[in-house]
Amino acid sequence: MDNYEDENKALLERFATALKEGDVTADFDVEELLDIFDFAGDYGMDYLRAEALFWGAAHYPGNKELLERRAVFYSDVLGPAAVNSFNADHSADSTLLSRILDARANILDRENALKFIRQTVSENSDIGDEEIIQLVNYAADTDNLQWMADNIETVYASLAYRPAFLYELSASAMDQGKYQMALRPLDDLVTEMPYNAEYWSLISTAHLNLGNMKEAYDAAEMALAIDPKYPEALVSKARYLKQKGDLKELEAMAKENPDSMAILESYVDVAYPRSFSDENVRETLLNIVTEAVGRFPESLSLQSAFVILSPAGLAMDAYLDELWGMSDNSTQMLPDKVRMWTSWARSVYFHNSLEGTCSILNAIYRNISGDADNIQAWDIVPVITLAAVVHLHLKHFDNVIEDVDMVRQICGDVSPTLHVVYVVALICLSRFEEARNYVDEFLQKRIPSTDMEKMGFMGVEDHATMVITLRWTIVFFETLKFTLQPKNVKNFDLEHFDPLLFWQDND
Repeated sequence: MDNYEDENKALLERFATALKEGDVTADFDVEELLDIFDFAGDYGMDYLRAEALFWGAAHYPGNKELLERRAVFYSDVLGPAAVNSFNADHSADSTLLSRILDARANILDRENALKFIRQTVSENSDIGDEEIIQLVNYAADTDNLQWMADNIETVYASLAYRPAFLYELSASAMDQGKYQMALRPLDDLVTEMPYNAEYWSLISTAHLNLGNMKEAYDAAEMALAIDPKYPEALVSKARYLKQKGDLKELEAMAKENPDSMAILESYVDVAYPRSFSDENVRETLLNIVTEAVGRFPESLSLQSAFVILSPAGLAMDAYLDELWGMSDNSTQMLPDKVRMWTSWARSVYFHNSLEGTCSILNAIYRNISGDADNIQAWDIVPVITLAAVVHLHLKHFDNVIEDVDMVRQICGDVSPTLHVVYVVALICLSRFEEARNYVDEFLQKRIPSTDMEKMGFMGVEDHATMVITLRWTIVFFETLKFTLQPKNVKNFDLEHFDPLLFWQDND
């Protein structure tokens, strides 16, 4: 990492310490306060930016550059109205920066914004860092970033210092997902400042998003040669190794970086499918995941691996109840939480873990039992639907019948999935006559396929999924009704029957 960044981090820490200790005698000159403001902005530290401005107003009340930074702060934090008020109060102090901020607040259409940007570039030969940063942001806001990228050499001629422009252009391009656009200014940056880990890491990220895996790896290695612990470069390297399927090196990275969720998730994604055929991989994976899940409750990948690989039981129940309690339990958020956990349970189901799915579903039931009045039918029916499918696989056929009857009591009808699950449960209970009558009644009631979209069933994820599963159900029942005799269905292949596969294809 270059000395410039190290020095600014040290300055920021010194300023934060002075604030914390109430040391109003600490000596910060104008240049240092400007650096504090600018550097804190790079990290989104608006509190420190504001404190730098207050400090400057108290110690250097007439300083023009600090006054300009106040306008920047108002633009970033309070918006156009505040900028207009500030500019009106300081009209005598008009500067290039204030004119750019005024344009950002008031000239919002693309064509006129581009006219202002081009005029600003052509009429100035010594544009400062903050001015060019604001001009690039203005271009990004008005969909004129491509002009900046296409005219880098022209912009160069108007600048006092290139790196600020190059960094802002690349950052804005990456924020908009324009990774190819970001590469040119990033390449110019590392040409001018080759020993900056952040710039190489950004190049790695851009190549990673473009699918240029070798280039992403090489750039990450350059960043790590400069700073072996640079977090973003480590993540880029881990994602490259994930694409490559390099389990050995990912495992080493996961052990060396236990506080990086992204690295741990890359490791899990590679290790998990191998854990079922290699006991050593499974044991290592479970150990790493068990140590990490408490720190990353938001990671679906880590939580799923933990639930799937750990033995079910009271300890798992206690853990899931604790996890449930970590997020918002307000009445307003409860339906969203139920839907999120149901989606998680479905994901675990598709990872072929019936025990893990049951653990999550039971946790939902346990934790909403006292709030049943706050749960609507469309919140709970998907939970019961998944429970019915799991009970079918576990050969708890009486439970399947109870689940479907419960949904029917709640909604008056059931989803195409539950129609199928119900009939299969009847077959497995050798209740062939009931199954045949149920299929006949269903097929007699169905409307023409051209009107299927009008049929409203509960317990499915969305309209498109309902239509797809309804068509699948009709085809399945039409095929089944001719074989609903004991001698034909006694060997029903339940092990390979999955009525929820449509969810996997259409979520």
